[in-house]
Amino acid sequence: MEENKAYAIALAGGEGAALWPLARRSRPRELLHCIRGQNLLEQTLTRVAPLFSVEQRWAITTDDHREALLPCLEPLVGRVIVEPDDRGTAASMIHAALLLERYHPNAVLVFLPVNQHIAQPGKFVDFLSHAIDFAAHQARITLLGLPAAYPSGDYGYIAYDAANGDYPAPIAFFHEKPPIGLCQEYVKQELLWHTGIVVAQVGIFLQECQAVAPEIFEGVCHYLYGDADYYGIPPLSFEKAVLEKTQRASVLPADFSWCDVSTLERFITAHASSSGQRRVVCIDASENLVEAEDSLVALVGVDNICVVQNDGVLLVVNRDQIDKVKHVLDVLKQERNNDYL
Repeated sequence: MEENKAYAIALAGGEGAALWPLARRSRPRELLHCIRGQNLLEQTLTRVAPLFSVEQRWAITTDDHREALLPCLEPLVGRVIVEPDDRGTAASMIHAALLLERYHPNAVLVFLPVNQHIAQPGKFVDFLSHAIDFAAHQARITLLGLPAAYPSGDYGYIAYDAANGDYPAPIAFFHEKPPIGLCQEYVKQELLWHTGIVVAQVGIFLQECQAVAPEIFEGVCHYLYGDADYYGIPPLSFEKAVLEKTQRASVLPADFSWCDVSTLERFITAHASSSGQRRVVCIDASENLVEAEDSLVALVGVDNICVVQNDGVLLVVNRDQIDKVKHVLDVLKQERNNDYL
């Protein structure tokens, strides 16, 4: 890999509703501490420091999060891109790529989600370096994939052609967040989970986005040229808009320790295992999750619940229905109870 050719772009603009009440408008999920010492944003950017100087590390966020994130971002990145609104990762990634191309048209870009905990950063960097070297010489979008450990509709699944034993290998098909029945089949077929990490030459990336997601691509272009506002851009994920359609993608199967911490269950589990400090008393209670910032929690005769106490909010939810927590936010918004959002 040529020096100064690759740029890492942290995707730091998600709403984080699935992590409420830990994540709020005033405290985006990127600032949550999954392990001691560093928040998720700091972990993401310092993890790749062996490959990227500060100037080669960028971030894209939204106007809502600018004030909260800038103090953390400024020492870690060379540039912060601010979107007027969250229109999904497809718009964010195209936006960042168009700006990068203006200054570095031959660059390799690396998109990094911020909602991940990686316990083996050295091993991760080795795989990422391999993906960058491959992408620098191939007209393909390259992903990092990990073996699907269990059926989950929260991830994208990657089938790939390994007939020649060469890696990265061409992707046969990509399916974003399939129904649980298909997830079970995909696990049996040993498909890979998409880690959300995307590597490509900036020109190749933009060519393919224009080809398979023209409405989003043109919408971002019109915004940057001052011809349209950002709010009319279709709000789609990069996975739905591009990866499910492209024929120019490859995947590097990897095996580093990885945990997506974008939901309450996974975040609390990862945080509890790393911090080791849980003031919880359980009597005839099992399979419960607890995250309480300054309280002793006693659980008696209850199973399979999640308890979160944080900054004036107490959440108690059955773990089987944790995806319904977003409806609490809907009620708070309707009642204009913004203090708890």
